[in-house]
Amino acid sequence: MAFMTDYWILDGTIMECLNREKAPSYFLKELYDRAKDNSKPYIGFYVSDVPFLLLRNREIINHVLITDFHYFCDRYSSADPKDRVGYANLFFIKNPSWMKLKTKLTPFFNNSTLEKMFALMLECGKHLNIYLDSLKLYGNGQIIDVMDVSSKLNMDVIWSTAYGLDANMFKDPNFSKLGKIMLKDKYNRGYKMLHMFFLPHATSMGKLKVFQNETTDLLRKIFWHTMTRRMKSGEKRNDLIDILIELKRNSSYEERIEDFTFDDDDLLAQAASFFLFGFETCSTTTAFALYQLAV
Repeated sequence: MAFMTDYWILDGTIMECLNREKAPSYFLKELYDRAKDNSKPYIGFYVSDVPFLLLRNREIINHVLITDFHYFCDRYSSADPKDRVGYANLFFIKNPSWMKLKTKLTPFFNNSTLEKMFALMLECGKHLNIYLDSLKLYGNGQIIDVMDVSSKLNMDVIWSTAYGLDANMFKDPNFSKLGKIMLKDKYNRGYKMLHMFFLPHATSMGKLKVFQNETTDLLRKIFWHTMTRRMKSGEKRNDLIDILIELKRNSSYEERIEDFTFDDDDLLAQAASFFLFGFETCSTTTAFALYQLAV
């Protein structure tokens, strides 16, 4: 690592990404390939005046992610700490809160829990099959909006696994409201996410929120309605709500986490992160996969 400057690209820039001219993944792939011919173990670039390091060597990556992880546990990216619904999750919260929260949440996402959640996902797949059969897409020349279909499927999965609701997006239009709101705000949220990942200091200065107010209000209303009902009834669905209820009930004063509480918007943030990192990404990937199967 002492020879890091030997591999530094002084003209590295991410302005094309911030201007929405190029996806960050393409930008990073181009940087990666610039060092490929010379087999450089890492390559540097700048975002504004901040130096970044792109690792290429597996041994170094292993040290960063495992052996020496205690030196690299904080992500550079960050949401505004005042935006609790967007910030108070494992993707953005900082150490030591991050490590304590991870320790609390990790045991619940074991193979047994994930297998039970997968059963809920299969039920959502049945909703999709029924919907596709109803369209009677037989023969050639049939047209279908796969982005709309994949968005409904992934929204259905999130409602079921994270919010404990059998929403059936293909049948109940009321549950489609949040998806339409999020897609409507797609451009603005993409712009905000770029700043959170590459210019995080701008999020607090610009008071950028991960979700727009309308989305936050709807998520908060549905989440706490479900939490309250399930805590009273004792119903179990093997979903995230079960996990959060147990954490809320069993968190003692002695186990408190700095800059985090197992209540209010901090608890909501755990379910909201499913929408934040699981909706558009999975919907787009599914849509592209279906397109590739069709051509």
